[in-house]
Amino acid sequence: MAILVSSHLLHEIEQICQRVLFIRESRLINKTTLGLDQVDAPSMVVLATGDDAAAIDLLRRQAFVQEVESVPGGIECRLAAGDVPEIARLLVAAGIPVHAISPRKGTLEDLYLSHYDGSRTRSIE
Repeated sequence: MAILVSSHLLHEIEQICQRVLFIRESRLINKTTLGLDQVDAPSMVVLATGDDAAAIDLLRRQAFVQEVESVPGGIECRLAAGDVPEIARLLVAAGIPVHAISPRKGTLEDLYLSHYDGSRTRSIE
């Protein structure tokens, strides 16, 4: 059975739905099964280093890093899940001590924002 729910309360949708459709300008732009397709979504990691300013500068110059910002307690970084080991290698090679790399689970809101970046998006059907 399928029930169509339209809502801006993405946290609640994430808790009750298994499948989600993204519609923009009356066109289906993406469909996903929660828990499966989120693996392909950009990952967020929180880093704790010995020199956050130097780490931010280094990471902002990397093409595979999508976003970097200072947050309380460290650095938040958005990148593909497979690139997390590359961050550790880069920081250590640059002499920046790495104290922790903690993944932050992607949410439905993260997935939504990755599809609605403000640009016009093609439909998938």
